[in-house]
Amino acid sequence: MNLLYMANVTLGGVDFQVQMDTGSSDLWVVSEKPISNINTTDIPVNITYGLGYTAGNVSYAPMEFASYSVPSQAFLFNASVDQGTLDSYAKVGAQGLIGLGFDTQYSSFIVNAVANRTHGDTSGRSALGNIFKQNPSTPNSLSLLFSRTNDLESTANGTFAIGEEVEGYENVTQTPRLERTFVGKGSIWGVLMDELNINGHSLPLVSALNDSSIPKGKVVTLLDTGTSGAQISIEAAKMIYENMPGAVYNAPDNQWLLPCNVSTNVTLTFGGQKFPIHPLDFSEVADTPLPNGKNVSVCVSTWTPSPSEGQMDYILGDVFLRNAYTSFHYGNITLADDNNGNPFVHMLPLTNAETAWADFIKSRQETMKKHAPEATREELYQLANMSNPDSSSSGASATASPLVSTSTSIDVATSVSTFSPAASTSGAKAFNKDEDVSVDKVASALSDSGSSSDVTPLLQRLDKYGPVVLGLLAGNIIVGIALCILGFSFCMKRDRRTISPSYAPVRETVAPNFEHAESFINKYHD
Repeated sequence: MNLLYMANVTLGGVDFQVQMDTGSSDLWVVSEKPISNINTTDIPVNITYGLGYTAGNVSYAPMEFASYSVPSQAFLFNASVDQGTLDSYAKVGAQGLIGLGFDTQYSSFIVNAVANRTHGDTSGRSALGNIFKQNPSTPNSLSLLFSRTNDLESTANGTFAIGEEVEGYENVTQTPRLERTFVGKGSIWGVLMDELNINGHSLPLVSALNDSSIPKGKVVTLLDTGTSGAQISIEAAKMIYENMPGAVYNAPDNQWLLPCNVSTNVTLTFGGQKFPIHPLDFSEVADTPLPNGKNVSVCVSTWTPSPSEGQMDYILGDVFLRNAYTSFHYGNITLADDNNGNPFVHMLPLTNAETAWADFIKSRQETMKKHAPEATREELYQLANMSNPDSSSSGASATASPLVSTSTSIDVATSVSTFSPAASTSGAKAFNKDEDVSVDKVASALSDSGSSSDVTPLLQRLDKYGPVVLGLLAGNIIVGIALCILGFSFCMKRDRRTISPSYAPVRETVAPNFEHAESFINKYHD
């Protein structure tokens, strides 16, 4: 399930549900609810994103965020917002976005606009910037714990803490300190990644950024809660998906269409610490019509090939952050000086690769019972508007219609898909849904395997259970259905008060491609 992580912010006494975004710094809301004590200025701001925008005049109103109060917070109210973002937010009850990035002129459009108009006035500070300034005894930190849903759940819970660590995760301070990597001007939460291991093979990392300070063999990764998926190098994406049995690249959408029973093992390394990725974080399940009108289900990749953009090589969104407890330390950055604060990050790995694989098998099997019959290999090629090289047919494939995800329940009797055993390639196989696969036995067998070079004894152990894909990828996030709202409990250092989380179910489907509101590639400006 694709998730949109949200929290409550109160402006002028009115509550709003806003998306939490560490990849940007500004606050904006759109709502029919009036704010009585709002002060709107004539200072225009145009917040541009790779796939969207928000534009309007700066307003001020009292703000409450968690247990903190700010007498006058700068934000945009009922500004002009691109339709894609509005449509996505409307389907889940989101009313805006709160940027949790850095509070500088290089990272905040509002800070920059106010400072330029008023010759250095700092009243345009971000929400976190105001909280840190008004509470000097509170550490300048934000910690995030994102829980996950399985294929069949529509709600979950998450926690964030300002100025302290979430209870039970205090030992995160003992993990390697990942210094914020400063590239260019804009402030982003960029950290260096040491290694990307895919199915036992380490991919050589080469930064595409023009910066001599980046060590050889490392890349700059942006940790961004505002992006649901991940954007990685073309080489990495191909290495992940092209070795998966039955995967078909869909060029128009820049993603792979996959059988829903395949996956592979992926581990990211930061500061020498390994972070396995849960299998449910690598593909989304969607229902879509074929050109002939037949409804089928298909899985779609969530880690997207994308060239480096200015300040980062990779963007790691929620599909990574659900696998790590993350503690952001903002240092002493000021509005005028972006490079004197020494910000850093601590992270704790959360995913157990052995139990995660068992969870993937169980969850994916149950999910497919609720969907249309799974697309055959030939049908995957039709959806990608390609000819199947394995087909004996000389005719051209039909033009594929756009993928459309649906949350409509389908009669189980007609929706049990048949998993066709796929040929093994590069250590990857596929489990057979129609057999009674023992999750414990499969997980045990997988835990005994190391890399793809050990695949022969592994396959011998798994032969009686049907093919099993080594793995990770298959994040079964219902393609585009996603955006289930996670309420957040707020743990504050001042009084350790916990506010009960709020929940909202997914009410409608959204397009299977990453949402305008979430997948901004060019959110950052120089």
